[in-house]
Amino acid sequence: LPLAQPDGRVLITGVTDAYYFNTDHVPVWVESVGNYTWGRKSSGRRSVKTGGKEKDRFTVQLGVGKGGKKVIPFIIFKAEPTKYDPSKPRSHKYGSKNSVAREIYERKPDSNGNHYPSRDKVYMTVASKATSNHALTKVYLNKCILPAGGYDKATGECENKIGVLWDDFKSHSTPVVKDYCLSLPFLSVDILPGGLTSCGQPLDKVINKVFKGYFRDLYDAYILSSPLTEKGTPLAPSQQQLATWVVEAWDKIPEEMVRKSWTACGYTPEGEISFSDRGQIVPWTEDAVNAMVKEFCGQEGLDHLCDKENGNEDDIDMIEAAFGIVDEDGDDSDVQLD
Repeated sequence: LPLAQPDGRVLITGVTDAYYFNTDHVPVWVESVGNYTWGRKSSGRRSVKTGGKEKDRFTVQLGVGKGGKKVIPFIIFKAEPTKYDPSKPRSHKYGSKNSVAREIYERKPDSNGNHYPSRDKVYMTVASKATSNHALTKVYLNKCILPAGGYDKATGECENKIGVLWDDFKSHSTPVVKDYCLSLPFLSVDILPGGLTSCGQPLDKVINKVFKGYFRDLYDAYILSSPLTEKGTPLAPSQQQLATWVVEAWDKIPEEMVRKSWTACGYTPEGEISFSDRGQIVPWTEDAVNAMVKEFCGQEGLDHLCDKENGNEDDIDMIEAAFGIVDEDGDDSDVQLD
């Protein structure tokens, strides 16, 4: 692991547990249907009715601090970013009044009166493929990670040293992102090599699966009594509802479990470093992780952790293949900010 030290310390000098963050992309289904058919095979199965968006996804980027802090979620919905032309008097930064970006910016409710969460709960944006790139990586750092680390936007200064651990997603290694990170003297970044995320990332090892399980619970509760379309199928959830469920599912993750998830990856808590005599980082066993999740989230949380349908769909190769990602440095036209 890139953070390995004889006593379990992190490599970034001066970064405390409170300001050392792991972040990860989590693809989420718009309609999180566990099964598309039901009934006994011998008696014939029936199709589960959906709103027609069961193959659509959006991306949630989560972040957790080694000290237990949860960073506000960063949601990327699928929509074409608007083209802003400041030279035109009637041009609006967030597009026409009917654009998705404008809807998010003005926090417009859906047709059933459901509202987007407030800005202090979630940051939302759009991209044509509903996934991140080098420009959105910079936005995520600016809007989520840096504020969580104590960055003062007004002065451009930060009293704390901030550390970030993330995977080898292509956007994390582009020159634009590297140069931006190097331009901030208080920020240091570690890239976890491919193949190690399942044991070296707290989000990947523990938290993502539980989060996705809670999100699916909210979808299941909705679909039982959702409005019906003229065809008799359930109305697919709106972006307002999806964003609200992201916030509610994230709220269910206990901060103490966040802190323990770092320990489960083998990272020694700051207060125990001087007492550690370990010669290597040793991640917890599956049984130990299961017991920890059950302690903080009960049987429901453990079921989510063990449910294969909440598994590692955030594998980098799978994401890039599914969304057709080829992220190279260039213009930022595929980005629409909240």
